[in-house]
Amino acid sequence: AVYIVAHELAHNTLVTEWKPQMSSLLHRYTSNLHSEAIADVVAAVAIVHSGLATAKQTCEHISQLWCARTPMGYTTSSSATHPGPNMRGDWLCLTLQDLGYAI
Repeated sequence: AVYIVAHELAHNTLVTEWKPQMSSLLHRYTSNLHSEAIADVVAAVAIVHSGLATAKQTCEHISQLWCARTPMGYTTSSSATHPGPNMRGDWLCLTLQDLGYAI
């Protein structure tokens, strides 16, 4: 529940000026996913810095939350605003590693 609240509060980043550094941080995500991606990253970093969980624990938990079994041939729409099944956790974990967290 803490992750979801932190994620939703992190959407407040949308009222700030988008910095080029954010795009380089979110290089795995297409631009239509940046709003959700930055909210995921801010929430995960906040949890780690709060001491509630390690980066590895946070990564594992979020990956489990967004784990999905999809039918053969399933694709995510290119206009989607949320990362597709399994991508959300995978990309977030890789982004945390990019930030120097041990996963």
